[in-house]
Amino acid sequence: KIEPKVKEVADELGLGGVLNRYPKELSGGQMQRTALARALVKDPKVLLLDEPFSNLDAQVRESARALVRKIQRERKLTTLIVSHDPADIFAIANRAGVIVQGKFAQIGNPIEIYESPASEIIARLTGEINLINAKIIKNYAIVGNLNIPLDYKLDDIDEAIIGIRPDDITLSDERKDKYMDVGMVKVKLVSYSSGIFKIIVNPISNEDIEIIVDSDEPLEIGSEKHLLIRAGKVKVFSKDGKNILYREKMIT
Repeated sequence: KIEPKVKEVADELGLGGVLNRYPKELSGGQMQRTALARALVKDPKVLLLDEPFSNLDAQVRESARALVRKIQRERKLTTLIVSHDPADIFAIANRAGVIVQGKFAQIGNPIEIYESPASEIIARLTGEINLINAKIIKNYAIVGNLNIPLDYKLDDIDEAIIGIRPDDITLSDERKDKYMDVGMVKVKLVSYSSGIFKIIVNPISNEDIEIIVDSDEPLEIGSEKHLLIRAGKVKVFSKDGKNILYREKMIT
């Protein structure tokens, strides 16, 4: 009975041609699929994957995530994934939990956790984010010369930490729909990573404050641009970072 099952799973995972090879003869992706095949041969009711993609290069990692998601859906298999890489969770999970100091700090839909992290540390753990000290005046967060509108007043506080994801910011010479123009910044540094330019900018009035912006194209160092923030994407945390005070409602 086991041989037909092994062949069935091997074919399903694209391993039919490597069944007679030694482990040292397998590529990283093939080794990962072999480990998954060993688990699936037993027809588990629950599949536990502990850091399943950590040793794979970027391209193989993407295909491995897609494969796990395919198997999960086709077999309707409950899958538990433990990972330090939020991309693993967002690619596969429909429910996630963030563990901080050994306890679940937030549980929910992965996108909801990404958009509304309950604290500063959860915001960091779930993806790249700018966390900036700001003064709160009525319904504005003030960062140097940048005036960031908030949806309502926070009368009981005068300082907070604001959180903005780099992909929710853009640099431009003109206004854009669904973006808030919050002031002028100067380009300090430009780097390139995984198909995206990372632009570090400073508010004109304060070169000590750094803000990371994702961009499809490089910008000239020293150039000045309008900093535009996507409406509905500003998070406000308490000064100690332990609690989220406010997240603007998403505008669609």
